This record gives sequence, structure tokens and C-alpha cells, in this order.
Amino acid sequence: MDRATLSVDNLFNQRLDVRTVGGVTPISYQPDLLDPVGRTVRVSVRKLSF
Repeated sequence: MDRATLSVDNLFNQRLDVRTVGGVTPISYQPDLLDPVGRTVRVSVRKLSF
């Protein structure tokens, strides 16, 4: 028996957009710090044996 799994995280690559009054993104809200991986697609195949 085999099992295949497809997993997608952040499919539409949405990111939080935070700005100060001056239009600058604070350092702790930089997109690369909040979500360093971005969109991720994983495929895994597993062989089950009894």
C-alpha cells in the first residue's frame, strides 16, 4: 500500500503589509523575517508495509 501527499502552504504568496506614518516598514515586520520561505509546495510518497 502506498500513500502520496501533496501539500501547499501560502498558495497565493500573501504577505502582511505594515507601514508607519512615514511609509516605512518597521524592521520586525519585514516580509523576509515574517515568512522567510514564502510559497511552499511539498510532495511526499510513503510506502507502507505490514
